[in-house]
Amino acid sequence: DEHVERHAYRGVLRVTQTRPAPLAPAAGAGTADAISDCIRRAAAACATNRLDLFLRVPFPMAVLLGRRLNTLEATLYEWEDGIGAPHYVPMATVAAGRGGGPIINICA
Repeated sequence: DEHVERHAYRGVLRVTQTRPAPLAPAAGAGTADAISDCIRRAAAACATNRLDLFLRVPFPMAVLLGRRLNTLEATLYEWEDGIGAPHYVPMATVAAGRGGGPIINICA
């Protein structure tokens, strides 16, 4: 919430789990499809193909989502809680399907 308040975004989409329980492995692909569809619709509603992505998911779900969001340009963030107040730190901007590889920028 603090990050969103400090930045000017055209829109914000927060996807949360309805029940706090582990996701069944068989539901992973379908869940990634549903989440990526929500993200794509939100980006389209904001007339953009660029997004800032903050994930708090198991690594396999992050990989599944990354594969499904491959036509969007995403700045990826990492949660930093070791120095000072906890906050998100931009790590990299990625976009698949471009010459030279998917990494556009490594954030310092």
